[in-house]
Amino acid sequence: FFFNDQNINALFSPKIEKPAGMLDDFLLIVEANLGVNKVNYFIKRNISTTVEIGEAGEISRILKITYTNQSAKEEYKNYLRLIVPKGTRIKTVELEGEEIKEIEGEESQDESTFGFLIKIPARSQKTLLATYQLQDLISVNKGLSVYRLRILKQPGTLEDPLTITVNSPSFFTLQEVASQGEG
Repeated sequence: FFFNDQNINALFSPKIEKPAGMLDDFLLIVEANLGVNKVNYFIKRNISTTVEIGEAGEISRILKITYTNQSAKEEYKNYLRLIVPKGTRIKTVELEGEEIKEIEGEESQDESTFGFLIKIPARSQKTLLATYQLQDLISVNKGLSVYRLRILKQPGTLEDPLTITVNSPSFFTLQEVASQGEG
């Protein structure tokens, strides 16, 4: 839903708060089936994301979503939105190696949203690849830097496999991994 009144929009949008003192990275994948059909039941997703932490504390992300449409007849016409931290810059979005050029962007007080249309024909598999860079940096001058990544699930989607890879400079040390939710 979208309303001209931002207070009403806030009622229909998840609130993503940024804690003080940490770099808070998040991703919410929101899909809208525009095909006026029930093909969602036949869609399987495999999601992976790679976090690249650079020497200067910059954060780049690679998101890969492989869609399998198991429907015998129906195309999955999907308006896909990626909700990410405010100030994030999209580098590329491709479906099966073909660049998606029509990307709508919107920025609110807390987040950036990028939306585009993808189509997955019946009985086919296609892979979406999106690369982007966060605006904020992890502090590399202090003894302890905190980076938090949250992958938020769209209500109503099934249990989609998720793989997370973090690549960082040798002077970064992983101290804790926490998982919340089901699965």
